Amino acid sequence: MLTISAGHYGKGTGAGGFLDEGEENIEVVKQLGRKLSQKGILIQTIIDTQSKTQQQNLTYLIRRHNATQRHLDVSIHFNATKNKQKAGIGTEVLYINQAILPFAQKLSEQVAKAGKFKNRGAKLRTDLAFLKGT
Repeated sequence: MLTISAGHYGKGTGAGGFLDEGEENIEVVKQLGRKLSQKGILIQTIIDTQSKTQQQNLTYLIRRHNATQRHLDVSIHFNATKNKQKAGIGTEVLYINQAILPFAQKLSEQVAKAGKFKNRGAKLRTDLAFLKGT
């Protein structure tokens, strides 16, 4: 099973400017969940509607992910960039377990290809609460 969550908890809780990350994360999780389910993939979607702070949100998401019997955890995010339509637009996959590197590279490549984004690649991150906690 795949467990996917919106990386924030609603309007105004993530990157802003070009789009509202909190709102868009939720929409992507809902649509992705429906599409993967239609393809027969077992999926659990998590959307936090109760947190009031970033720490509450992280605690909630980690707890909910860890309560599922899953093979992969996915947290959807949109990040800010100074040059919104010139330099930083792209996709990347962050991972903590070195064994997942080939999968992370392929996933980043495929998402970039499907969305016609710059492929920013797979990136090892050992400092993120979500990756460390799930």
